[in-house]
Amino acid sequence: MSTFFDIKKILFSLLFVALIFAIPFSVRGQKVSVQTQVDKKEILIGDQVNLQFKVNFDPQKFRVQFPSIADTFNKYEVVERQKIDTSNQRDFISLTQNNVITNFDSGVWVIPSQPFLITPLDGTNAYEILSDSIAIKVNTVAVDTSKPIKPIFDIIAAKKSWWDEYKFWIYLLLGLLVLGGIIFFLLKKLRNRDKKPTIDKKMYVTPWDNALQKIQSLTEKELWLNGDEKEHHTQLTDIIRTYLEDVFGLDCFEKTSQEIVTDVKKYLQKNKYKKRGDELEKLRNIFFIADLVKFAKSKPTIEEHEQSNEDATAFVKNTADFLNVQQQIEKAITKKA
Repeated sequence: MSTFFDIKKILFSLLFVALIFAIPFSVRGQKVSVQTQVDKKEILIGDQVNLQFKVNFDPQKFRVQFPSIADTFNKYEVVERQKIDTSNQRDFISLTQNNVITNFDSGVWVIPSQPFLITPLDGTNAYEILSDSIAIKVNTVAVDTSKPIKPIFDIIAAKKSWWDEYKFWIYLLLGLLVLGGIIFFLLKKLRNRDKKPTIDKKMYVTPWDNALQKIQSLTEKELWLNGDEKEHHTQLTDIIRTYLEDVFGLDCFEKTSQEIVTDVKKYLQKNKYKKRGDELEKLRNIFFIADLVKFAKSKPTIEEHEQSNEDATAFVKNTADFLNVQQQIEKAITKKA
């Protein structure tokens, strides 16, 4: 009788363990997984390491933005950033990015965790997933101290080149040419100092009007209907980046989408713009859809294309109104005059 109860307990225990392992896997299959790996965990100073990030997710449920790795971090230097590769696996998509890094300081140095921005498409709040941190040992080059130091060769005098023979006269000629150019420029400026340039206010186009005209022209082309989604969203984000540089004074073409949104947020907070949340949401949507098309080869719906165009138009109009259009026009014309 006791043997029967012992077998029954063992069966219940096995069933309980199976349920524990089954539940996480079923939940994990519905979420986003981030994998981090390196091809070496021990190198010599100056050797290169391939740092790989891989993300698996359902594109119908999530949007994923890769982290922006600094050129130098924790004694590491980035040698090369490769493009993101995409592979489809039934209902899931895999995005892989390889980064070649190196290190010139001996010791054990950790590659810190990197944040991946996850945006659910069911309307819930976005969140971050941190990649695994990885420690790599950097070794110095072994030196055999038992061998004697070799003597240095005697200094050998080098023959003078033609440059050494004539560089004085070359520098003198260049100096005279520069001096002549300066004199010519000053004389021309003195002759034209009484001439004041005139600017026709009707010919002047403000940065926001220029941006709105370009957005309208791009929208009318409907490039996405011909399969040119990437070209459409590349031009759309370039228009927004140019507008932000001209009006907000931000450097946008050398920064990631997340860095641009952060800079705009700081600018609007500094200028006490009350509805900045709405405008930041429009800006995030524009860059989010564009990044998916350009890097993940996503195919947005017609409604998503149209929403990006509407968000771009509304963002420019609302921020231009906030910045007092008429006052900005007068300032720009006065500055040019």
